[in-house]
Amino acid sequence: MSHPPVIEWTRAVQKLWGRFGPRRRGRWFLEGLADNVEVLTDQWGVPRVSAGSWEDAFLVQGYLHARERAFQLDMQRRIASGRLAEALGPAALPADRFLRKLGLPRRSQELWADLDPRSQKLLLAYARGVNQGLARLRPLECWALGVRIEPWNAIDSLLWSQMMSFDMGNNWESEWLRWDLLRQLGADRAQQFLLHPPGESLDLGALRVEYEAARDALQHWTQWGGGSNAWAVAPGRSASGHPLLGSDPHLHGKSPSTFFEIALEAPGLQLYGASLPGIPGVIIGHSATLSWGITNAYVDTQDLTLEQLTPDHGYLRPGGALPLRRREEVIRVKGQADVRETVWETESGPLLFQDPGGRLAMSLRWSGWSGRDHTVPAWFGLFEARGVEDAQKVLERWNGPCLNFILADTAGNIGYQMAGKVPTRNGTRGILPQSGWSELGAWTGWIPRQQLPSQLNPECGYVISANDRPPGASPELGGDFCDPYRAWRIAERLSAPGALTLDDMARLQTDTVSQPARQFLGLLGRDGWPQGPRPELLLELQQWDGDLAAGSRAAACYQVWLWHILNLAYGEELGEALFLRWCGAASSPISTLAGQAGRCITFLLGQWQAATLPGAELARRAWPLALAELSESLGPEASEWRWGRLHRFRPYHPMAAASALFGTPLLEVGGDVSTVQQTTLMPNARWETRAWMPSYRLVAELAPTVQSRSVLPTGQSGWVGDQHQFDQGALWAQGELHPGIWDRRSLERSRPERLVLLARRRPTPPGPA
Repeated sequence: MSHPPVIEWTRAVQKLWGRFGPRRRGRWFLEGLADNVEVLTDQWGVPRVSAGSWEDAFLVQGYLHARERAFQLDMQRRIASGRLAEALGPAALPADRFLRKLGLPRRSQELWADLDPRSQKLLLAYARGVNQGLARLRPLECWALGVRIEPWNAIDSLLWSQMMSFDMGNNWESEWLRWDLLRQLGADRAQQFLLHPPGESLDLGALRVEYEAARDALQHWTQWGGGSNAWAVAPGRSASGHPLLGSDPHLHGKSPSTFFEIALEAPGLQLYGASLPGIPGVIIGHSATLSWGITNAYVDTQDLTLEQLTPDHGYLRPGGALPLRRREEVIRVKGQADVRETVWETESGPLLFQDPGGRLAMSLRWSGWSGRDHTVPAWFGLFEARGVEDAQKVLERWNGPCLNFILADTAGNIGYQMAGKVPTRNGTRGILPQSGWSELGAWTGWIPRQQLPSQLNPECGYVISANDRPPGASPELGGDFCDPYRAWRIAERLSAPGALTLDDMARLQTDTVSQPARQFLGLLGRDGWPQGPRPELLLELQQWDGDLAAGSRAAACYQVWLWHILNLAYGEELGEALFLRWCGAASSPISTLAGQAGRCITFLLGQWQAATLPGAELARRAWPLALAELSESLGPEASEWRWGRLHRFRPYHPMAAASALFGTPLLEVGGDVSTVQQTTLMPNARWETRAWMPSYRLVAELAPTVQSRSVLPTGQSGWVGDQHQFDQGALWAQGELHPGIWDRRSLERSRPERLVLLARRRPTPPGPA
């Protein structure tokens, strides 16, 4: 099959550029090593680093991250520090103006000064490795933009961790949405949307305009946030008699991937799993005796605060007026003069918005902006934990982001631990913006770590986290947990008769059965199926099992039908913009999807179940509209309709729109926001799935020698044209995994590529150059 000349030219350039990319075999000196380090790379591009110390292991990890993901590292740092306009020009200025308000560089400096010497030493070693990788290769993206990457600082690792932590604590978006619903609907109707009225009123329309401008600039460069699954199975439910663990974080589908797989070995350190470029270690994976997966806890660590300002640059608190703090930010803009941005701050946090009259403003409070933070030493301590109980104790020191940890060990234990710093409030639960000059809603302290939800070897034989409300969670933790559909389905599969295997864990990660779809079918069965056009399709839906498989025609009909029912039920009342936000479109400029994504379905089905909504009548009216959209989108022949043709996944590269050189493969996927294989629909581009989706899959068996399998949706490398840029994508799409080969003997049998990084003043080992 012949291809157009432009495609052939693009492929030729990519292939040529790939030759200038990472070298994974040979030997050369790497400054700063105390001893020689061996790196064996398997057929999937996963390196195994064998070093004589933690410092050397993390130095080489930094080198590998920079070698494979240099542009990713640079853009992450620019986002966190509000320096995009330096590289991208005036179009990125709105994004930088918002990001500078967050003040994350200053907070990272404070955290660095408070770090223990060991943590500082390890972060410094990692930074030395990053800088040597940056010095060797300059990515194609940097040539295209005309930018050079500055040296990496150890504090930059803290900076990126703060950025991710802030984004994952996205409760302030929900408060803003509730505020706008309240203004649109009034207090009585708003309460039906699970709201309660605040004591003041402020029009945030101007703030929305500002944030939309920031999002227009940021949407090409920031793609994270989301949900995740993780679970562990006790030996009594396992066919092998050993614990099993599965973890698949749901983040935005990016190119390169959010994660980078790696194995690290040094005295006292033996890790395999997914690392985050910019940060040393492994965030999801296993050691020789312990495995862990994570999900976002969705607890409430952020509040919008109404501020009453005084004419002399002050703001009111219950005890009187306090002076605003002023911070001047200089934003460099490519091709233009510098821009000065004045940021005003209260003791709660920065002012996001000030009304034109100057009397009222809105500030943002977040738990990560103040106090001591022991997350980094807890992070390194997790790598040394021998078992579940050790890990739970270590995680008592964890501050942020607030995460759910699912744990299993080779001694036969499984467990769950929520970790993080969660505020207590005076008289409220922080569901709406509160008045800063009132005692109501003020932060009064922190929930004791011992009171955070925790489990150890529960009687049921499994632990599960799918961003839902954990067992025993107090109301103080918040009310913005994800709906429990994924957790219900996982529990249904794990509690079914029969012993479970590692293959069962892998199949469960790709499960696309939708509990809401089954509820939808049940409600139609109760109230009567509509009579309408294409009765054969209605009959097919009546016989459908609710599986949102990519090849399913019924799944496509259900999804489009459900959307039109939602729009008929609530679209006119809310208005288009507010309706889309209520369905999950983000308020925050650093996300494309908000934490409340998919909850509109629960709301609709709940009202239909309670007969407070004429669901069957809405379904009758929506059916012809759904058929018309399916015909327009997929063609008039229903034999060609399938969910995957509508619901496709293309790993998102921020420069793909500018050049075909950065293009990525297109895949059909099943599932939606409610399925274990979560592939969330974006309300403002509703059939796309570049929002939350499985960004990494790991399954592990905690036998005496831990066995694991994993896969990325793209590949290891971010270097254009590299053989490992997209080589795992087909495995991911087919629900398959590659083996995690982390012990040297097994890896040697697979004939890996061998790289020896030499230390100065150490003997050079024998072997080919």
